[in-house]
Amino acid sequence: MKQLGKYLASATMRALASKALVALIMVVLSPLLYGYNREGLEFGFANVKVSRLNEDAYLDFDMCVRTTNNQDRLGTGLVLINYDPAAFGSRIVANGNVIVSKGALLQPGIPELYNIYVADSLPDRLAITFEYALEPGSGSAPGMQFKQLVNVKIRIQQFMVSPGISFHSAAMANQQYLDDNASTFQPITSVTSITEIIPTTPVVSSINVHNSTLTLSWTEVANCYYNVYTSDNPDDNSWVLAAQNLGSNTWTCLQTQTKKFFYITAQSCSQILQMEGDDD
Repeated sequence: MKQLGKYLASATMRALASKALVALIMVVLSPLLYGYNREGLEFGFANVKVSRLNEDAYLDFDMCVRTTNNQDRLGTGLVLINYDPAAFGSRIVANGNVIVSKGALLQPGIPELYNIYVADSLPDRLAITFEYALEPGSGSAPGMQFKQLVNVKIRIQQFMVSPGISFHSAAMANQQYLDDNASTFQPITSVTSITEIIPTTPVVSSINVHNSTLTLSWTEVANCYYNVYTSDNPDDNSWVLAAQNLGSNTWTCLQTQTKKFFYITAQSCSQILQMEGDDD
């Protein structure tokens, strides 16, 4: 009986050891089978301005990203951007009020490394999906400095209100993949929002020349300062910054040419948001 007891105890210990080994193998293999978390991604906005396209005004900004590991490469991802319908209206994709183009990280060109898809996630939320379908190891590496992921232009419906633009980071978690499209970046964070008032258009109201001195005046935009740009030929986009951070809506300079072109940008006192007004 003692020998039988020893045998049963030994068999039980072997069975337990075998189960522990199986459990250990499953723990080791599960990251390989299901993907694993790597370093996080951080999203931000940059180069915010108001630009014109075909007489329409757009809030124009870059969406950027960086990671804490230089080796990690982007796979497929989803970005969600909240906005205020008071500034842009609702469902901006369905209503044709948004333009999204690939940034440097998505490497536009041939061959295409990424596809992008744009949709209305909610009446006041934009969804941008960037899709990677090539082999692991060929995706773009964001690196530890912010790089441009996409450029976004949203048609402005009303000025002098806040755009209310921010990332919906909570729903973006577990949606950002490395270029094996199995491993996820964690955590997902965002560092910026765009909340400053969108300035209206400064309109040139008068140009006076007296004794070779030119005085330029324009309509005032509340809580903004101004930049003045000049050009001899506006068709070749050779605009030169002539004055910046002006606190008043007038500017004086020497006029040495018979013809000169000007445009004015209004910038929020706390954020660069600019709208052009021009005359000659």
